Amino acid sequence: MKFLQSLSAIFLLSVALTSTNLNAEHGVPDEGCAIFYAGQHIVAGSVCVTVGEDDNVFLDYIMENDWLLTEAHAWIGDSMANLPQTRAGNPRIGHFPHTVSGLSGVAYYGFNIPITDLLVTSETFCGNELIVAAHAVVKKQGHQSETAWAGTELINSKKKGSWATYFSFINECAVVRPTIVVSSDNLSLNVGETAKITFTLSEDSLDFDSGDVDVFGGTLSNFVGSGSSYTAIFTPTENSTADGVIHVPSDKFSNEDGTFNKDGDDLDNTVTITINTNPPGPGPWYLPPAPKGCVNTFARGATSFIDAGLADAGSSKGWIINPPAGNSDAFYTLTDGTNNYGRVQLVIGAGIQVGFDVGVTGKSYNLRQINAFVGNKGQFGISGLDSLNPANYGNQRVFSTGPEVAALFPAKPNGSLLDVVAYALVCGIDPPPGS
Repeated sequence: MKFLQSLSAIFLLSVALTSTNLNAEHGVPDEGCAIFYAGQHIVAGSVCVTVGEDDNVFLDYIMENDWLLTEAHAWIGDSMANLPQTRAGNPRIGHFPHTVSGLSGVAYYGFNIPITDLLVTSETFCGNELIVAAHAVVKKQGHQSETAWAGTELINSKKKGSWATYFSFINECAVVRPTIVVSSDNLSLNVGETAKITFTLSEDSLDFDSGDVDVFGGTLSNFVGSGSSYTAIFTPTENSTADGVIHVPSDKFSNEDGTFNKDGDDLDNTVTITINTNPPGPGPWYLPPAPKGCVNTFARGATSFIDAGLADAGSSKGWIINPPAGNSDAFYTLTDGTNNYGRVQLVIGAGIQVGFDVGVTGKSYNLRQINAFVGNKGQFGISGLDSLNPANYGNQRVFSTGPEVAALFPAKPNGSLLDVVAYALVCGIDPPPGS
């Protein structure tokens, strides 16, 4: 059982009784001592307590006025019910756990007691009253041997009880709370990018999980880890320039002793990530406001190319887009954010040209204008703008951007990650949106 959590702090003690003595060996202040009485009324010295940084309690007998120790007995606990006593309620000194005899008269003696040997629990050791029953047999030149006790509180307050006494102290532990450092392998994210977030705790925790993390501007997934080390993947919100923020507030997780973190205001437990997941294509990548009876639609994706064979008989589409997950027909949906109006497919022809195959599904829908982009890792190097003449209005349009793909992909694009963005003005909506 570990009670001490700091290697630099010595616990402060608040003792009800004081004396004029200091424990020179351990540096205990006056308030760490209780007066040691011989024969009930004679001041023979003091007993002092220190809780040390090495998980030990020092209980020191310091004699004065020429009084000397011949034997000593001590008990420390959190309840008088645990003190060895007779049926009449008097202390059974011979059953005290810390004892020494045969001292032959010394002016000082100290017990070095491991905290784990005390009759206390982790809940009562810090911030609660603890009891010390310190007894000794003392002698002085020209006096008979006397029984001595530290403190003035009677152990047995009954009329026929002995005069044995105790003193108490409050061990005000210096609480060391767990802390956390949050870091990211990427502080700037564009379209299709993610960041690995690392959570490093100052000590092991049994209750830290993803629910303890506040996330803004995106989502966390693949949260894994244990003890003091955890990781997760941050995915930014699409079509956004709002910063991503990953933060762990105070009182969210605890260490193995049940002490919660209080470092919510620390700078190192928050990560801020610059986000730009708007399509960054050259020139305007949006369409003008839609006229009545029309709606602006949008489709996007990030995927890789597969080789369909340049000599594919009867087809000019030598390269086709790798279908996105769960979409076997390789189409990206055109949507206004609420309703779906059609689809976009990106193709590379046998002439190594990038093409867009755009279609709408409603019988009365027709395409008026298309603004489309394709690029690699968020850099949109190829774009196409197709403003249709009324004679060409229809529900499908295939157009090419020209033989520029070689500049974007010097080698075959197998496995290359491509970003696809397309905007289309779809008209013939009945009833018109917003009507």
